[in-house]
Amino acid sequence: KNRSADSSINLPSLVTAAMAVSPAEYTFAYMLPFVIGSMIFRPNDVELVTAAGIVSVCNLMIHSPSLLLLGKYYPKWWVTPEKHLTHHSYKNSHIAASTLDIDYIVEKCFGNENKGIKQVI
Repeated sequence: KNRSADSSINLPSLVTAAMAVSPAEYTFAYMLPFVIGSMIFRPNDVELVTAAGIVSVCNLMIHSPSLLLLGKYYPKWWVTPEKHLTHHSYKNSHIAASTLDIDYIVEKCFGNENKGIKQVI
């Protein structure tokens, strides 16, 4: 699925629709971090499956509009359904996924003058 077309739609994304990405995006955005991370950290099978499971569950959670109300209980540095579903409504905001909120971390580390990072990423 064409990601730019997906980002221009202002409807809530369903879990099944949210997982429909192009093979190139899936390889680059979803698989490459695990390949590089495995080369650096050399996890055993249990550690790798656990990491992939955590990312998979978080990915389902951030694309679930039914969990929007629970976002207030998430840590501030974690991507919530509200933060990520905003990405589907506004093309260049809150695209960090699916666990750490990079926007929040950058703002905390480098100050409020870098709020524009949301428009750059």
